[in-house]
Amino acid sequence: MAAPHPAGVFPLSLDDGGATALADLTSAPRFGWKGAGSADGLRELGLPLPEINRFNAWRGLRLLRLGREDFVLLGDAAPAALREVVHAWTASEPPRGHKSWREEGWAWMRLTGAGALDVLTRLCAVDLRPSHLGKDQILQTRLGPIEAVLLPCEQGYEFLFDITTTASMLESLAWAERQSRRASDEAGGSV
Repeated sequence: MAAPHPAGVFPLSLDDGGATALADLTSAPRFGWKGAGSADGLRELGLPLPEINRFNAWRGLRLLRLGREDFVLLGDAAPAALREVVHAWTASEPPRGHKSWREEGWAWMRLTGAGALDVLTRLCAVDLRPSHLGKDQILQTRLGPIEAVLLPCEQGYEFLFDITTTASMLESLAWAERQSRRASDEAGGSV
């Protein structure tokens, strides 16, 4: 029997030597805003804005740009910096956009390990190989039947999606991991 894993980590493999691990970041801090004035409001706060469907790093935060006036700031690595930005945004004068409730409405997961690419390839029609997916690129796509925002991270991928579909996402990931493991076993472990 596999040893227990730390809270918030859900290994998809059945043993500790598995090639894929899933971390639940849903409780990690983040903030989303969109609407007229969002881009200008962020510029006024000093945040360097990425192009649409790109993200950039700033003070330990990652700023995702999903549309012309649609942004998400991920604060898992710098929660204090995120609180500062949210406080400054709240205190700023309109127009500044409006809160989009990404911290409450979206689940956030990270899939890592040597098998992460193979697992996600079974769920996503987009080529996720590093030679095709830029290190700062965001995909607004589907993972199996679920719409998701996907981005590369160190040793894998992160994705955000409607929190009400979490059970379905976990089922899809587990299915894809089983398929990946089966293909690897049939190929003699070369997948």
